[in-house]
Amino acid sequence: MASMDSHDPPPPPTKSKFSIKQGNTRDLMCWQKLTLPVVVCMVLIFLKRVTLESIVASTSIVTKNRYGWSVKNVGTLHLVNGILVIPLCIMAGWLSQYYQ
Repeated sequence: MASMDSHDPPPPPTKSKFSIKQGNTRDLMCWQKLTLPVVVCMVLIFLKRVTLESIVASTSIVTKNRYGWSVKNVGTLHLVNGILVIPLCIMAGWLSQYYQ
């Protein structure tokens, strides 16, 4: 019979440079694929976020103890800060589409 019979085995898969090797989980670890500039950038972003969160968290202590603000004034400062976060993030995202 000239055509492929249903009992014939399927042809072997072709090799592709994008295929995943079976049984080798080492190739699946994403951190091994990161380049040095990407790692440095990620570390700097992480350190920036930690620094900003530390500053925001210490604002109530600094303003209350150093400048003599009342608890109501410190709460108002955090309220204004919280209200501004989402609109500023939206504006930054919108601006990032037009400027690189």
